[in-house]
Amino acid sequence: IWLFALAASTDADGSYSLVGTDPARTYAVVASRTGYITEYYDGAVDFAGATPVAHNATAVDFELVAL
Repeated sequence: IWLFALAASTDADGSYSLVGTDPARTYAVVASRTGYITEYYDGAVDFAGATPVAHNATAVDFELVAL
């Protein structure tokens, strides 16, 4: 089961963290910013292609591409 229930902002260096994740669930993580193509983890352009992310995952990184 996928959940969209959390949001985060990045630090100056691009780091972020999500608080309150449930260990029994996986998450779709998405990065977006005005002027850039929205990206789901791991390089997917839509929800259907998103790689599930565990609640304790590390190094879930994004490299957004400008429009």
